[in-house]
Amino acid sequence: MRRLWAATAVTLLLAAPAAWGAALPDAFYGRWIGSGLAEGIDTRALELSPRDLDVSIEPDDDGFRVQWTTVIREAASPAANTRERAASLTFQPTDRPGVFSAKESGNPQDGGVLSWARLAGDTLSVFQMAMTDRGGFAFTAYARTLTDTGMALEFSRFTDGVPERRATGRLVRMER
Repeated sequence: MRRLWAATAVTLLLAAPAAWGAALPDAFYGRWIGSGLAEGIDTRALELSPRDLDVSIEPDDDGFRVQWTTVIREAASPAANTRERAASLTFQPTDRPGVFSAKESGNPQDGGVLSWARLAGDTLSVFQMAMTDRGGFAFTAYARTLTDTGMALEFSRFTDGVPERRATGRLVRMER
């Protein structure tokens, strides 16, 4: 009987890391659309610009994939001047509970972008760090939090520890 308990305990301990980070709660999965407002942090002027947000979070093997597109509208003439940014990252579990590494992650010293995600309660955060041309760092964080009405987004970007841009937004899930 002791051997059975010991074998069970070992099995549970070995399986725990995979169970901790194997998948997100189902509530995160789906397509989310919404809008937000970004503010540039400049000592000379406050620059606000509206954003259209489109996020898709789907299961992928033992992890998940996050794809997002942001349409950036210039505050002075939002209809005339738009830019689009899109990204896609696939995350897999690590040995740390709630921490995921991006398959596309690279080495910042080689020009790559180090990317990872963290699930903490109702918030899925995606972090990215790159090295600047002068050897400093650029760091971005996307926190996507489930709410009673959908999803809240908080974005921040820092260069060498100095805040550059913040954005907040609200998204709703599209029907599957």
